[in-house]
Parts: sequence; structure tokens; C-alpha cells
Amino acid sequence: MSWTFYNSSGQQLRATADKAATQAEMEAASSTTAYVTPGRTHHHPGVAKAWAAVSSTGALEDSGTGESNGAYNIASVTDVGTGRHKLVWDVDFADANYVVAIGQTEDHNVGKNMWSHDRAVDYVENLIEDDSNTRLDHSTSTVAFGDQ
Repeated sequence: MSWTFYNSSGQQLRATADKAATQAEMEAASSTTAYVTPGRTHHHPGVAKAWAAVSSTGALEDSGTGESNGAYNIASVTDVGTGRHKLVWDVDFADANYVVAIGQTEDHNVGKNMWSHDRAVDYVENLIEDDSNTRLDHSTSTVAFGDQ
């Protein structure tokens, strides 16, 4: 299949793109001529490789209708203690050098400290504490970026 791009005046913008991006091209994030298929998108470094909203009990967050808000690349979530959630990835990361961002999903006026305490290729364990460094159960959102 081949694509040709035109501007609003009908002029061709660039040569016909008839090559799907390879995994290596997606990871390099530099090609401007290869097109991206849905099956290759997750190889781009700027795309989240996993995400989930986790309730204070360590389950995937409920939307209020009895159904999960959803998750991507999450095999399981475990409450491993007060203020500790372990998220296991469906697809492992290439190494433990990936980035995890954690945010709170409950609206409280108590300051929270959240970080990935233990990070391995197949899971991350998040810790949640209040301003006095006391662990507490709290709903969080987690997103991870890196090479798989």
C-alpha cells in the first residue's frame, strides 16, 4: 500500500511513503518517511508502555459503575502492605532503566510522597507516604516509559 501526501492546494508534499516503520526505526524515532502501523507504535520511546489507576486497596480503580477504569500492559496489581502496591507488567521491560511517574487520584489536602521503591524488568513497587513519612493506603495513577 502506498500513500502520497498533498497540501490544501493539491501539491504533493513529499515522496510517496510505501514502507512501514521497522521496530528499529520506531526505537530510533528519526524516520520522517516511513509510516507507523498500530502494531509498531509501542516501540516509540515517547509512548507509554504501561499505565493503571490503582485504588487504595491495591485493585484496579473502579469507575464508580463497578467496572475498571482500565489499564495497559498490567498483568496484576497486588497490595503488599500499607502504602505499597506492586504492579506486574504483561510485557517486561528490556532492563530496569525505565521511568515511572506516579500521581494521586484522590483529592486530599494531606501532602503525599510517592515513588517507585523497587523497579525490575517485570514489575514496579510503589510506596505512598504522608508528609510525616508514615505509609498510607491511597489511590494512585502509574505510567511507565522505557524500552521493552
